[in-house]
Parts: sequence; C-alpha cells; structure tokens
Amino acid sequence: MRVYPDLVFGAEQNGVSASAFRVWLLAKDFCKGGATVPVRLFKDHLEGLGEKKATYNRWIREALDLGLLKGEGGNKRPAYYRIVSWVDGARLAGVSRLGCPIEMPVKKLLTSSWKSELWAGRLLQVRDRTTVTPRIYKDQNGEIRLEKKLKRAKPISRRTLEKITGVKRRTQQNREKRAKVQQKENVLIHEGKRGGFQPYGSIEGRPELMVNSGGVPFEQLPNSRVIPGHIKRTDSRSRTRKINSGLKALGLCGSIAQVKADVSLRYIDTLREGKAILERYPDVAILQYSGRVVSGVMGWKVFSYGL
Repeated sequence: MRVYPDLVFGAEQNGVSASAFRVWLLAKDFCKGGATVPVRLFKDHLEGLGEKKATYNRWIREALDLGLLKGEGGNKRPAYYRIVSWVDGARLAGVSRLGCPIEMPVKKLLTSSWKSELWAGRLLQVRDRTTVTPRIYKDQNGEIRLEKKLKRAKPISRRTLEKITGVKRRTQQNREKRAKVQQKENVLIHEGKRGGFQPYGSIEGRPELMVNSGGVPFEQLPNSRVIPGHIKRTDSRSRTRKINSGLKALGLCGSIAQVKADVSLRYIDTLREGKAILERYPDVAILQYSGRVVSGVMGWKVFSYGL
C-alpha cells in the first residue's frame, strides 16, 4: 500500500490522533482511489486483516470525529464513508508539504510496531537507500555504452532528523531498533589536511579526532542507515506534486529551501552535485565519498568547507 509517513508523524507532532490517520490510509488503500467505501465491506476487510472489532471501531470513530471519514447514506446508520482527499488529510494533520510516498505491506500498518515501520519509511523519504541505476548512452564515436550510477545512502544526524521530523532522539533509536533498521558508521578522513604519520589514539587538543592503527586521522560522522527491503520509496511523484499544489493553493504549502539552508553539512556522490549545491548554498560545508574505508567504515573527504 502507498503511504506518506510525514503525514502521520506531522499529525502526531500536532497532537492529532495517529490512529485516525491509520484507518484513513487503510480506507484509501481499500477503495483504490475512490471517494467512498461501503461501511460493511470496509469493516469486513479490517476484520479479515485480523483486527479486533472494538479496535477498528475506535479508529473509525476517531477518523469520523476528525473529519477524515464522513458517514453518508442510510437511515439510522451510514451506508458508506466518504474519504477526504490527500490535500484535506494533510490539512487536518497540520502538514504543509508532503515528501515522496512509500510502498509497504498493508499488514505492517496493523502491527504494534506500525509507527516504527513508518519511521523506517520516513528515513527513506529523507535519505533514500544505496542504489545502482544503469544508464545506456552513445559516446562521441557513436558506440553504445553502459554506465552504472551509484547513489549512496547519506549520513544524517539525530539532531537534524529531530529538526526535520519533530521526533525525539530516543524515540528515533527505539523505532529503528524495532523496525530492524541497520546502522552504518561513517568517518571524515583528515589525512590530506594534516599530513604525516600520527600516533594511534586521540589527538591532543582535538578530542573529536582519532587516529587508526595506520596513522590516518579521522573524525566520526553521523550514521547512514540500511532500510528493510519490504519498505520502498516510489519514483512517481506526479500525485505528490498535485497534493502540494493543492496545499499551496490553500496557502499552507511552505518552501523546503529554508529547511535545506538550515542544514550546515551536505553529502554528495559526484562533483556535479557539489557544484549545484555550492551555487545555491555557498555557506554550506560539503563532504564527498572518498572511496576509502577507514577502520572498517565508509570514509568521506571535504569537497568544500563553506563560507
């Protein structure tokens, strides 16, 4: 099913019932883009997924109270629920802009660790995963070439994640552990900057720097993460653009430029990426993958120190 994790966490951050959005997302998936869903069929669907009657009725009541679902038809009881649009859902959640959608199994949204699963999806929205994309092209001689473009999962600190998502550091750690998100360490190599052989251990006066057994000074960077394979980020963004256009028309959609500018450290795979970032954010420090492994972890080097 397709979900927007930032929508659920935005609702949670703004004190709105996350369970109401859970059943709304389930209704969206069940009706496959339709605007209404028959009450009896939808409840039978939730029961067929293994959910208890008292539980899903509570979710539905919360969604009705919030306005995510609207009962229509019938005499004493509604015959069907009208499902509000993505734009209205984002408005009710207090979210001004949505990121790319995430695909995940429906049953993952019904487990006790559903917020942990969505958090793993939120990490994919923010940093994606390491991917290799093939590209076929013709060179100057007209010969067909195959190029493999490697895009690495970039490091991101707990502090930056909290700034972007509003989720506290300890909650981030607990959710990643429950969702089986793997942590990958990264270091910044200082060898080119300092030069010469350094003794093993920490550098006097620079407690943030360590030296490995090969005499290479390095500095600990934030972790990058490996997200479980059942959670995928979708490439199609046409629907997301329409939603954000709708939010902008309501005067709710803000620019992401300020958020990017507030992040003082950026990571790149290619020189082209680095030059593009420098043109827009000349005061941001940029690190590039060095192609080296130091003390068993991925090494990065300085592309630009910023202004």
